[in-house]
Amino acid sequence: MSDRAAGPSPPLLAAPFLICALHLASVTLLGTSPAGSLASNLLQAAAGGLAAFASFGAARRSAGCARSFWTLVGVAFVIWTMGQATYVYHENWVGERVPQPSWTHFLFRLYGAPLVMALLITQNEPEVRGRDWLRILDAAQVGILFLFFYFDLYFVPGGQWQGLTLLYLWGFFDLSDVENWLLFAAFLVRSRLSRRPEERQASLRLSPYLLAYALSSSFYNYAFRTRVLRTGDWADLVFTASLGVGTLIAALWRPDPVVAETRGRLPVVTWAPAVLPLVTLGLALPMARSEPMVAFIAVFGSVACFGARLLITLYRRRQLMEALQASESRYANLLDLAPDAIFVHNDGRISFANPATARVLGLASPAEVAGRHVLEFAPPELRDQYAPLMVGGQSAPTPLVVVRKDGSRRDIEAIGMKMESDEPGTTRLVIARDVTERLHAQAERESLIRALEAKNAELERFTYTVSHDLRSPLVTIGSFISHVEAAAERGDAASLRRDLDRIRRAAVKMDLLLKDLLELSRIGHVLSPAEAIPLESLAREAEALVQGRLVARGVQVEIQSGLPMVRGDRVRLIEVLQNLLDNAAKFMGDQKRPRVEIGARGEGEDVVFFVRDNGLGIDARHHDRVFGLFDRLDSGAEGTGVGLALVKRIIELHGGRIWVESAGEGAGSSFCFTLPLAPS
Repeated sequence: MSDRAAGPSPPLLAAPFLICALHLASVTLLGTSPAGSLASNLLQAAAGGLAAFASFGAARRSAGCARSFWTLVGVAFVIWTMGQATYVYHENWVGERVPQPSWTHFLFRLYGAPLVMALLITQNEPEVRGRDWLRILDAAQVGILFLFFYFDLYFVPGGQWQGLTLLYLWGFFDLSDVENWLLFAAFLVRSRLSRRPEERQASLRLSPYLLAYALSSSFYNYAFRTRVLRTGDWADLVFTASLGVGTLIAALWRPDPVVAETRGRLPVVTWAPAVLPLVTLGLALPMARSEPMVAFIAVFGSVACFGARLLITLYRRRQLMEALQASESRYANLLDLAPDAIFVHNDGRISFANPATARVLGLASPAEVAGRHVLEFAPPELRDQYAPLMVGGQSAPTPLVVVRKDGSRRDIEAIGMKMESDEPGTTRLVIARDVTERLHAQAERESLIRALEAKNAELERFTYTVSHDLRSPLVTIGSFISHVEAAAERGDAASLRRDLDRIRRAAVKMDLLLKDLLELSRIGHVLSPAEAIPLESLAREAEALVQGRLVARGVQVEIQSGLPMVRGDRVRLIEVLQNLLDNAAKFMGDQKRPRVEIGARGEGEDVVFFVRDNGLGIDARHHDRVFGLFDRLDSGAEGTGVGLALVKRIIELHGGRIWVESAGEGAGSSFCFTLPLAPS
């Protein structure tokens, strides 16, 4: 388990209570005797050292602002412990009271400098590698100010501020009380007003210790003013207790896991480095009369730190600007290379577009897109529908249609999100992808799936029909073979010839069925290259091929003149017309004046060809059935029932379609079909 995840150490939590218990025993048993004085001073020094140790441990468990915060708190406890050590030296080693002013008082006052530094650090700048010279220079400025002030206060004879050491407010408040209570108030205010959660958390955690220490200081000064105090008195115990509070707060500190991930190295607030040289100068002016060199060094050091800090800040700002420009260049290149259209608009008015946006809209450059309204690229009939999409938060991928510069339309899929902007209105970032080809591919795939399903259904019908129609001649042959055997045994030559004739007809029928099936199977694989052919000449060739049946039935054929040119396989298209003419002649019935017309009519942009007869007609229930394999409405009619199935297959392979129109039985039939026209 890492140091940050581990719980507080039990010995560290128990140590403050042990020190307080020992100090309580010392006060009770030894009092203000020399042994009691030594024990009191040593236990207070131990309490300060323990608080410093716990604070540095809290810094190790933290990151970013909290790490610096607890490091400075630890430094403050180290300075306080050093001041207490000088107390031991004077009272218990040399055997004299601590003089005033002295280094002891100086260190106790300097203890507040790191706490002021901890109060001023904030989360403003990113982490830097190596030493953070801004932080070091800020610390030097604060240190110079505190050192200079307290040096003047305690060590310059006749200094301007030495009267403050003897100043008392409200009877017992002195300068140290003012400093301690101001520190507590400042940390408490910061814990309430800071915008950063880590700053609020750290300041609030330290506030109870600062309150305890301020109360201890005030209680000690009150006791000092009301009676004669000696080291080892009860008043010393309150300092040990307040330091124990500081130890427990640092030992129990656990940074928030989310906040702990911020590892920024953070300087003092930006106004402090500029103000500190002015404060130092204000303190140096009175001191310059007696100690000009000290005053000059203090002011020069503070100004030099501020100047160095300013140069480092300018250098870092230049680095940040260069990094920002490089980052903007990289992102600009990414936008330029992005295959998807990316643009920004404010209430529909486009302010930025990448090159892919111009390509989707059929424009030469993004400059032609900027400044135009989004709805300008929407189809006029859809603009009212698209208008609500201009506002709102993040949207799901939405299918849209855009109109290109040349008037063509493209299908896109767009997703948008709201952006923060200083401009009035709603600013949105939109990413759109051209999905026209994908939609075409999907439509083609669905069409192929439907065609495959139709072919599978046709194959199932084909299998059933073939098995049924081929089995019928075989059953006939098998049945009459037994008749042939019986007739041969009887010697009945007439019956034998009659049965053999029936077997022969069944075999011929099976042969015709197999030939038609073979022809049907070859249609999808054997097609000659398409050519431009006049349909009129095809019709006349087909008429010549079935002339015998037409003459036998007395059918008159009328071929419309000026029929369009079509594009396809000449041989197969002749088969279409030949089968349709043969089928019309076959089902004329008892029509006295049989007639077949081959022509064309216009239906919108299409040309529909037809073969119309005045024969038997077809009931509406059977319009689809007539194109089925081996389907014959008249079971007594000649043929195998494959002809119209062949016609349908050939027309579909040419990209056309075929259907039958008939008002019913006795009203004749029109077989209509479409074919690709040859370019004029």
